[in-house]
Amino acid sequence: MIVEVKAEQEPPASAVYRTFFGSTPDVRIYLGTPKANRSGLEVPQAILIWDGPGHDWRASIDRIVEDPDATRFNRPLDNLPFRAEQLGVPPDVLEEIVAAEKCGIVKWAMSPLPTRLDADQLGRSGERFMRRVNLAGKKTQQVAAHVLAFMRPREHWFGSAPAWDGNNITWGGCKILMGYPYVPLHWLDRLGVFELVIAPHISRRGPNGIWSIARGENHPLVERLRGVEFFIFGWGGGVPPQHLIYVTDSDSFDSSYLVELFRTEEAANGVDIDWGNEEPMTVQKVSGDNLLALLATADVVSIDGHEYARSLRGKAACELDEVTADEALLDLIAVAPQPKAEP
Repeated sequence: MIVEVKAEQEPPASAVYRTFFGSTPDVRIYLGTPKANRSGLEVPQAILIWDGPGHDWRASIDRIVEDPDATRFNRPLDNLPFRAEQLGVPPDVLEEIVAAEKCGIVKWAMSPLPTRLDADQLGRSGERFMRRVNLAGKKTQQVAAHVLAFMRPREHWFGSAPAWDGNNITWGGCKILMGYPYVPLHWLDRLGVFELVIAPHISRRGPNGIWSIARGENHPLVERLRGVEFFIFGWGGGVPPQHLIYVTDSDSFDSSYLVELFRTEEAANGVDIDWGNEEPMTVQKVSGDNLLALLATADVVSIDGHEYARSLRGKAACELDEVTADEALLDLIAVAPQPKAEP
């Protein structure tokens, strides 16, 4: 239903819905006119059912002739996993998101809300996360507990040290947006962002879940690193093994993450490291999304023993001269290994 409000200044949509209609669980209401309204769609076939006192709106509805052959009008936004009303994104931008997925610039997956972790499953990082959740609103607390369960098995790529900014969270290379979230696809153009995790407040109408958006096969960064592979260390008793090394914290920054990359398997196996009582280390090949996830998370990237800071925290922890920009690091990463000389 489209509602046109004549006023010096358009009131908040929620106030109009609440004042005039109360709860409308099975009706979508948009402010505007059939030609231009909040749905972002022009509706030339709209039928006037009320235009002031004395207008019998019930009779107007009764005079509408049902078309037995009518079907649902398919719209591009139907391809989104959430309703447009759950997202803080204008309709034209939502259409751009759908188009980006269709042409392979991005790819996405919709996951059901995972079961919340029990108290004995939280660990130190989970306990710290939940303490911070208690400072948020009730609806954000509700969905954030599921976000924690979603991220827990992914800590080998993104670490276990999320940082909060309002209802948004930076968790390694993931940007998590909760509540009534916007969807900033342009963040994926940065090497420091691997994935957007979108988690609207849980609602009765739904759908409820977690929408993860990453770069697709036709994204420029994916194309640039296509065919590039490295070898990395993996260790620990968990499955999958951990790849991020925790760097000792400095005087003014929290601990940071280091990822060590080697262009050849021989170079990785040739490193002599005393892991003490840690689990045995393995050398594994990494490329594609897995490589991009590590690059987005690490504060320091080591390539064949040469270290490059990716954040101020990493710069301080490893006493490096500068933070290496995206383009400079990409130039280093995209260099193919030189073939061995024939004896």
